[in-house]
Amino acid sequence: MKLTSDSYRELGKTFLNIGQSIIIAILAALLLKERVSPWLGLLGMTSGIAFIGLGISFVEKAYHKKKEEEKK
Repeated sequence: MKLTSDSYRELGKTFLNIGQSIIIAILAALLLKERVSPWLGLLGMTSGIAFIGLGISFVEKAYHKKKEEEKK
């Protein structure tokens, strides 16, 4: 199955949304609860940042794929 630039872009946007949601959930948990395990906060922030990085890489791949398609 060959992926087009549109599918890479949509996949990247999905990963960006997941990463943002994780970070917002962890920040809300830290603000609303008195005691949250520091490991849970670290794990949540790290996984949120990882999803955002993955999303950015897919969006970047979509950009390069679109440029490649325009050359043809």
